Amino acid sequence: MKSIVKIVKIVVAALIFGCSIHSATAQTAEEMFELGSNAFYSEDYDKAMEWWLKAADAGNADAMYGVAVLYGNRRDYAQALQWYAKAADKGQVAAIYETGVLYANAFGVKQDYALAFQLWQRAAIEGYVDAMYGLGVLYANGLGCDVDFARALDWLTKADAAGHPQAKETLEQIEEFLRQSPDKQMNAEYIEGVRAFDNKDYAKAAQLWEKAAAEGSVDAMYHLGALYFAYGDIVRGAGEGDRDFKQDVATGIQWYTKAANAGHLKAMAELAHIYSFGVGVEINEQKANEWIEKVREANEKR
Repeated sequence: MKSIVKIVKIVVAALIFGCSIHSATAQTAEEMFELGSNAFYSEDYDKAMEWWLKAADAGNADAMYGVAVLYGNRRDYAQALQWYAKAADKGQVAAIYETGVLYANAFGVKQDYALAFQLWQRAAIEGYVDAMYGLGVLYANGLGCDVDFARALDWLTKADAAGHPQAKETLEQIEEFLRQSPDKQMNAEYIEGVRAFDNKDYAKAAQLWEKAAAEGSVDAMYHLGALYFAYGDIVRGAGEGDRDFKQDVATGIQWYTKAANAGHLKAMAELAHIYSFGVGVEINEQKANEWIEKVREANEKR
């Protein structure tokens, strides 16, 4: 799929932290970090490295991040990766994000969008704005994940609300693309259904996806199949408190079949699996083989 929004090589910037000096005689890790920060902003990067290494050795996660930044600025990405990893292990969210930057842009490592996706997802959930934006871009382009415009718009909207300078323009680009798209996959009901599902409001998701499916969204049909298979009683109104609900297999198969007949490859594969292994139904080798063959034919046409 042609990229709508390109991943931009992101220049690593220093993280600003306000730290107070505790004592004139004993240098704590926080004080050494502050001394390194002062040197950094005075553009004395060697002195910044000296102090941040001392603070990092004393366990300061922000200093570990700073050391990684300095190595990154030197294009020593192997060392940068090691120090980002150390900071990330201590929960330093900027380090988690920047590690994803290295993998997304192949800075000193083999490009790995799937790993970048995982890292940015972690950082985005923690509220890191650049990660929200990056995650939206990955979803929009299907990099490290399936293309999912609903989730792309959701994360980019969050990034825009949090003040990301590029999020608004990227949102407008995607929305314009969707307006010009000949299919009806990304209508408003489908997008709102994804948000409802992510918020665990499964009954609302079903209602919205049924409206989207009626307007021709094949993705909505597929998601309805998955929803009824996993959350049938909740969708039917049994309530979310009982997690031992039964699957609504018949309705799930109906929606999977509608999606598969409309050319949805994952729906075909689900039906092949269901009939091959008797998931909620009796094993039916004839139907299983029919759907396996359709999956094969669809893959050959791709």
